[in-house]
Amino acid sequence: MGRKRVSRHEWALRIHMVTGLIAAAWLLLIALTGILINHQEVLKLWEIDVKDSYLPGGYRTDVRDGATPLNVILTDIHSGRIFGLTGILLWDVIAVLLIVSITTGAFGYGAKRKMTGTGHDDNGNELENPPRTIH
Repeated sequence: MGRKRVSRHEWALRIHMVTGLIAAAWLLLIALTGILINHQEVLKLWEIDVKDSYLPGGYRTDVRDGATPLNVILTDIHSGRIFGLTGILLWDVIAVLLIVSITTGAFGYGAKRKMTGTGHDDNGNELENPPRTIH
């Protein structure tokens, strides 16, 4: 028994879904931290200190004095700097995944529109009894 061959359209859909889910979680984090950063004066986030014991080990070791203001932490989460160079690179990778998701989604949408009415299903497979079009 052989395995069913996966079409390019199905691969693109899988890539789109996985990269989209990862990027969506990242976008949610970016959106939440962005909103808090934009309203830090009203929320007085600089007055809220987070104990350094709750922060990653290598985070801002040069300026730690027992606690770090929440507005600084939020800005560093937003940019990825809270995890150092690794965090910045991770944020870059996730941004690339977002670009891949948008690109595969656009191609998938275009391919689906192109297939509509051509006797193919959503996966690009030819239908046994395609609908007849009247010209």
